[in-house]
Amino acid sequence: MPRDLADVLHYFMPELTPDAADTPASVLRPTSAEVDASRTHRVSEARPNALPIVAVPISDQQIVCASLVSGIADHIASLGGDATILTPSTPNSKRLFLCSSVPSQGARVQTSRADSLSSLFSAAVELSETRADDADGGGVVLVRVPPAWLRGAEDASELLDWVLLFSATDSRSLADTYALAAWVLGENPGGEIGVTIYGASGQREAEEAFGALAQSVEQRLGLSVASYGLIIEDLDVYRAILTGRALGQANPQSLAAGGVREAAKLVFERARKAEIS
Repeated sequence: MPRDLADVLHYFMPELTPDAADTPASVLRPTSAEVDASRTHRVSEARPNALPIVAVPISDQQIVCASLVSGIADHIASLGGDATILTPSTPNSKRLFLCSSVPSQGARVQTSRADSLSSLFSAAVELSETRADDADGGGVVLVRVPPAWLRGAEDASELLDWVLLFSATDSRSLADTYALAAWVLGENPGGEIGVTIYGASGQREAEEAFGALAQSVEQRLGLSVASYGLIIEDLDVYRAILTGRALGQANPQSLAAGGVREAAKLVFERARKAEIS
């Protein structure tokens, strides 16, 4: 586990943000005070009669992360929220997300023919407005964004108002997550980023991983990221993938299921706060 990501950041920064490591935070984003003043209402201010939208950058190969998103969405539904996962119709999209087999009792998965970030944003807005009509208990739309599409964020930066990232605890994954966060924040000044740490062998490792990432964001960008849960590794994650069931359905007492429930509560609470504001 790294104490300082600076030793490995240079391997990743050129891929997404060539100049981010040397660019002052004021160029990338407003000051922390300005951001904090606008974050609370920005997630929903442009769509007052719609569910909040969370962008989740996940590639077709990130099956574990997709399983975690499925578990988060399914638990939000169990809390009485309306949870829908929107994903572009890619070759693996239908088997990426493993939500409840009973739609009325769990989250929904909806595919879109969107082929760019702007068309995906349009589909997300339409869905968030449609679902809001039946979401008396609040809810959220989780939008799976192929990471490669982030390069075309200029005309759809609003989709990045609220972003949820997943990171494993190894140095490479943390550095890659930092680079992705820096790119998102550069494209959408004032955006909000949450991070869920997964794959940790224990609580301490998970906390240290998030601490290292948060410290790098604060030191290099002068801003903060929010913790959206720490998921301890156990076999329940892989059982869910193999059985095609949402994480936690087979063994709700597992450590991984508990971490996913905590992440879901944090997302749902943030979504309801955005709706109220």
